[in-house]
Amino acid sequence: MRVAVDVLAPVGEPYVQVQDEHVLGMMLRPGFIEVGLQRSAMRRVTFQEGEMGFFPRRMEQWVGTGHQERLLLSISDAVLRAARERISGAVENG
Repeated sequence: MRVAVDVLAPVGEPYVQVQDEHVLGMMLRPGFIEVGLQRSAMRRVTFQEGEMGFFPRRMEQWVGTGHQERLLLSISDAVLRAARERISGAVENG
């Protein structure tokens, strides 16, 4: 797992972003981002402090200008598998 603080600032041109790992993000301050599955379908999304979002790996999206500060937790498939195996093995009948 990897933890990082990401600060998104204005960009000159929208770009395609693809996550290498699953990412859980939490907004540290109110902000916004322009995003969409296609460049022609981008829209402005606003967030409040504390809001969270999940971004699956290999999800391709267009990202434009934004103003946000967020905490990102990147989670590999191996970590997800290990957590799932521990959880399924820990289930007790009661």
